[in-house]
Amino acid sequence: MPNFDLRAMVDEKSEPRYISTFEELRDYYQDELHLGEREWIGRIAADLLGTTDRSRKNKEYGAARRSLERYNTGESKQLRKYGPAIRELGAALPPIGYLPNRGGYEVHFTIKVVFSGSCDNPTDVEERTSSVAFVGRAAIEFFYNPTLQMILDAYMEVEQFDEENPAQLCEVLDLIVTELESDEDVWQEEFEEDEEEYEYA
Repeated sequence: MPNFDLRAMVDEKSEPRYISTFEELRDYYQDELHLGEREWIGRIAADLLGTTDRSRKNKEYGAARRSLERYNTGESKQLRKYGPAIRELGAALPPIGYLPNRGGYEVHFTIKVVFSGSCDNPTDVEERTSSVAFVGRAAIEFFYNPTLQMILDAYMEVEQFDEENPAQLCEVLDLIVTELESDEDVWQEEFEEDEEEYEYA
């Protein structure tokens, strides 16, 4: 069976979340760029100004660095002057996470279905191309923990396979995740209060 990276496929069709606060920017420079205490504030100050001149002669750089230092130590309670620059810089960096696509997801796939025999020794087998949609709560659950089993369970319901209409789903041969368009913000309206119950896989 092909190795489908469902996490990456779902993220690609989801809404990226970028750095928008000083705290997130600080964590990125410390954790991802591995800059020490003496280095990261100066680097952020320079990047916010779009300069490589970190000398004492650059007064604008010096002022930005002092503002960041005071905010970081709690001496100052706001960074209003640099808020737009922080968001602009954050948007140029890699996403720090994703949010569920507002319309949901549709999964298109080709699957080997066995109607008699076994997966290893089928006597009646078909390759079928189909799709299943995840909207509302199902979209949220699929986003937080996308699995092949969720896709197969949804497909079983669509095809109404049961004891009277038995089948074995033996192998997914191809799979594509697409986003569904919608004006309704399903994840925010329905699940904003319950977001903590989901764990991003």
